[in-house]
Amino acid sequence: MKNTIESVVCNVCGSTALETVFDAPSLPLTGIYLNDSNQGLGLPVFDQSFMYCADCGHGQLRYLVSPNFLYDNTYTHRTSTSQIATSGNDYFYQQLLLITKGRKYKSLLEIGCNDLYLLDRAYGLADKLVGIDPIWIGKDHELNCKTKVLGRFVEDITIDDDISESPDIILSAHTFEHVQNLYESLVSLVEIAANNCLFVIEVPCFDNMVKQHRFDQVFHQHIQYISISSMRALVKRLGCRFLGHTFNYSYWGGTLLFWFEKSNEDDGIGSNSYEKQTLKEIRLAFSDFKMTLNSSVSQLTAIGEKSYGFGAAQMLPVLAYHMESDLGFMEAILDDNLDRALCHLPGVSPIIRPPIHGEIKDASVLVTALDSSRAIINRLIDLNPRRIFFPINCM
Repeated sequence: MKNTIESVVCNVCGSTALETVFDAPSLPLTGIYLNDSNQGLGLPVFDQSFMYCADCGHGQLRYLVSPNFLYDNTYTHRTSTSQIATSGNDYFYQQLLLITKGRKYKSLLEIGCNDLYLLDRAYGLADKLVGIDPIWIGKDHELNCKTKVLGRFVEDITIDDDISESPDIILSAHTFEHVQNLYESLVSLVEIAANNCLFVIEVPCFDNMVKQHRFDQVFHQHIQYISISSMRALVKRLGCRFLGHTFNYSYWGGTLLFWFEKSNEDDGIGSNSYEKQTLKEIRLAFSDFKMTLNSSVSQLTAIGEKSYGFGAAQMLPVLAYHMESDLGFMEAILDDNLDRALCHLPGVSPIIRPPIHGEIKDASVLVTALDSSRAIINRLIDLNPRRIFFPINCM
């Protein structure tokens, strides 16, 4: 396919024994809000396949879409504008304080600093701080007397040109799932890191995604799907010492935060200590996911009354794709975020707008922002619709 490359080797262990979990032809892009529904007609779609490595338990995409399409000016995600992302970064920072136990570092490097939300919070942890992210390409600058921001991809960092000394702490919150060459990128970071450098990394958790049947979380921007098993294999292959891991169950159903250090000292735990999911189990979970979505759409349309979606999530195009519907049977996608008002999402027909008082009291509402389900339920209780539906039974 044009503007894609095919990945045929496991990005963690290097195995070529990758198996297809499911194919997703013409999967739409996410993270895009359009001012006009006709704009979506010009957006590219790309065939995709979700692959599984039985050797280490890693999940990854088969087709890697050019970053020029994934992160152009229409890609709008910024940490500080997302309540989910900011609370996730707050959790990361609190865990970081527990892990570092009051230690002060010389040089901190954040991979994927986005709009600097986490880097600002970590200001007191080190004497010098550097944040890198491709959204800053062409905008390198010194933020203050000890903080520098660089527009780079992780594999482009150099110790001489970009950072003045080897970092002794490297942070990354929700970046390495986007990286095409996961192992090689981490190798390059280990090489420039100081001895005993602490790495603290957070990514979505493949194991929790499968347990909750959340295959709407498979999309073009997320290339890597790291499990406990593949994380341990990755740290082992890097020649580093695994220190610990935990989960944030309030973010994407349970994100994986793990930490390790650049050290030849063995942690004494084998990389195969964690049981891997089987391909059969993963395929069965995907089948259940599709069946549940189809049942939700059928039930909602069979009622024959006005219906709305609530929550114009960036991931809604993928959810609608797996529903095999553009949701055109809905009156609108309701959302309290006024920045999204009168916009459209790719592949989703209804317009986004704020709710009008009393309009849904005789209507059915489908929760269409699954990762905000708890907050949306509280909002819907106030709005008092006739019926509330969930696409899948997980909140």
